[in-house]
This record gives sequence, structure tokens and C-alpha cells, in this order.
Amino acid sequence: MKKLKTLLQYKYLYYIILSFSLLYCVFYINFIDIKTSNSKYVKGIVIFKNDDGNKLTMHIKNKKKVLVNYYFKNDNEIKKLNLKYGDYIKIIGTKDELKNNSVFNLFNYKKYLYSNRIYSSYTANKIIKIKNNHNLIFDLKNKISERINKCKKTKNYIRTFIIGEKNNINYEIKEEYQKLGISHLFSISGMHIGLISGFILFFLKNTNKIFKYVVVDLILIFFMIITNFSPSVIRTVLIFILLSINKLFKLNIKTNYLILFLLSILLIFNPYFIYNIGFVFSFTICFFLVSFSDSINNYNNYFKKMLYVSFLSFLISIPILINNFYQISLLSVIYNIIYIPFVTFIVFPFGIITFIFPFLDNYFFIVINFLEKMTLYFSKYNIILYFSKQNIFLIIIYYILLYINVYYPSFKKKVLLIVLLFFFYFNNYYCKTNITFIDVSQGDSILYRFSRYWRKNNLSKEE
Repeated sequence: MKKLKTLLQYKYLYYIILSFSLLYCVFYINFIDIKTSNSKYVKGIVIFKNDDGNKLTMHIKNKKKVLVNYYFKNDNEIKKLNLKYGDYIKIIGTKDELKNNSVFNLFNYKKYLYSNRIYSSYTANKIIKIKNNHNLIFDLKNKISERINKCKKTKNYIRTFIIGEKNNINYEIKEEYQKLGISHLFSISGMHIGLISGFILFFLKNTNKIFKYVVVDLILIFFMIITNFSPSVIRTVLIFILLSINKLFKLNIKTNYLILFLLSILLIFNPYFIYNIGFVFSFTICFFLVSFSDSINNYNNYFKKMLYVSFLSFLISIPILINNFYQISLLSVIYNIIYIPFVTFIVFPFGIITFIFPFLDNYFFIVINFLEKMTLYFSKYNIILYFSKQNIFLIIIYYILLYINVYYPSFKKKVLLIVLLFFFYFNNYYCKTNITFIDVSQGDSILYRFSRYWRKNNLSKEE
């Protein structure tokens, strides 16, 4: 046992495992073709459904997950179909071709679906229910969904907080959350899991230590199932389970090593997780904040600590934001300080209470209405910087410099600002002149791209 503990505390073990998992990712993504059926019909269990009135979107699972889109022909059909989680159905339709993005650097829908372990998509012409749900977990999820629907005005937010489905939140509001840099507050994350597990542990504080951690772990596993195994929820729940094992068996493994180990295992399980922005955000910010915990704990004042954590999270997230959204909000640090306590201690708990007592729906709606109006107001005074996609080597340099800045306070803080400005100008000034052919659906376009350096020198020659 002692030898095992010594081995598990050996930090290079986790870097070796991570290196292996990354090499496996590269090999799997580039050389392994995922085979899917070309049949005109698919059978499976409904594990996710979203009805927006005219269109039904489902994930059904048999051997693999399949995305199904079905367009209702009339209102009567909506009521007649009445599908529930766990129902075994047959869909007849046409298989859609999953394509990579035709314009470089834009959202890759195919890889996004692969990151959610969805490998094929169908447009259904007919849906046949073969048999009703007989699974206990899906039965509980159906009851949860039915209870959420009783909260007529706030069900979209409660659905987000309880089962992780945020599709029905107003699109414009979601965009404003993203622009302010606070959209992470509306995805189930460590904050929500921490509150849930903290409450259960407090409730079971007088029970046996092993018993209470087993109870919490089982509840969190159930929570992971009903949220349809969202990558950020998987990370949060599994890291809590690993930490509880680490604590109960006194393994004394550092938390950041456990994060690396879990990251490696999940990447081996699904290499396409690396294309899921929630997964990348979750692990990157979690790893760096844990690594910087000593620096964070130097602040005893709650508000100073929150400001510091918010600022660090902002710095950590910059490369991810740039390479996915091509913009960052300079005021997101301030907005997070305002929104994190409000959502953590008011919105989220009030949403859980409203789920339990649906008659509070109107009161929770007042809070949600205030939240949305506050967001629309702040969005008028947001400061956004726009960037082009960055090279992976620049991102590595950025994180090395960030690490040095935090661990060596004497190091000049201006270096991060210099790197940030370098990100801003690199592609515009120093990039090579190139010609790109772009597929824009209606036809092809040709993009001639000249660096500022080229324009400056050639224009001066012409003059």
C-alpha cells in the first residue's frame, strides 16, 4: 500500500499519462474513421429532447448516440406524439451529412457533435413509439421535467440549473451573457456542484465520514446522468469523487495531479472532447486556479480574493476566448464580481427553491427579469477587443508567462500586457501574404490577405 501511495504521489506519472493521452488524441482524430450506418431508419432510447414549438430535436441512443430533427406538420401532432425520456422509438427519414466547417476558423459543427459522442444526424419524416419508458432513472428525469414545466415563467432558467438544458433561454440574452463574459454562470459547473455537495455534507455532518461521502457521490452521479453527461458536469462530479477518495484513503495526491489524471482519462475515453469549449474552459481554469491556490490564499479579505480570482480567471481564459469567439470583454472581471455572488447566492438557490415550490414562480420571475434587464443595461457599456485566431505556440508562451507572473511577483507585470498586444497585432501586421478560397454556400469567394508590413513597404515604393 505504501508503494502504491508513493507511486500515486509521483508528479511525473501524471505528466506521462497526459502526454500519452494527447498523442492518442492526435492519432485517433487524424487516423481513425468513425463508421456509422446508412440505414433510412434508426431505433433507440430518447435521452434528450427539446421542443421549440415547430421543431423537435432529440438525441436517441442505441449503440451510439444519434441526433434527430423532426419538423411538426401541425399542432395536433405535437400533442399526439408526447415523447418522454426513456421511450424506445423508431425514426424513419434521411441521414444528414456531417460536414466540417467550409470557412476556416469558424465553428465546426461536426467536431462539436463528435465531442458530445454524436456521430450521425437524421431528419425524420416519421416517428414511431415502440414502447414507453420503463427505466427508473429516466422516470425520475421525466418527473423532474414535468415539475419544471409547472413553473411557466421561469422554466427555461430552472431547466438550465437542474438538468443543464439552456437551449430555451432567449438567444439574444444568451449572446449578451457571452459578451459580458458571464455565460459560464449558466452552465452547471463547480459552483453549482459545490453548493449541492456542501449542503448535503452539512445535512449529514453527524454521520459516518465514509457514509456521507458515498451518499454525496451517488447523488452527484445521478445528477451527472440527468444532465446527459455534459462535459463540464463530468469534470466537476468526477473530480469531486476523486477528491473524496483521496481524502478518505489519505492518499495525499495533489489536486492538480488529480485534474491531470482525470483529463487524461476523459481524453482517452473521447478524444473529441478537446473540441468542446465547455470541457476546455472547465479544465484549464480549474487546473490553473488550483495551481495558483497559494497565491489566492494570500488574500484574507473576501472581496479582494474574489477580485483576484476573477482577474486570474479572465487571464486564464483569454487564449480560449480569442480562438473561439475572437473577442474578449475588458470589463468581464468587474461583471463577474457583480454577477457571481448574485447568481450563486440568489438566482441559483431561488431557482432550486422554485423547483420545489412552483407557486414561487412569479417571485422568481421578478429576479430573472431584473437579471436580464441588468445584463442589457451593462451590455451598453461593455468594452470589447477583437482578435484573430492565434498560433498554438503563442498560446503556450502566454501560459508560461502567466505562470511566471503569478509565481514570481517580482517579475514585471507589464509582460502580460505586451503579450496581449502582441496577440492583437501579430496576425494583422506580421502574417504572410496569402490567397484563400472560401466556400460561402452560394458559391466560392477568393480572399486576398496582405499583412500591414507588406502594405506599408509596397505602398511606400509605389509613392
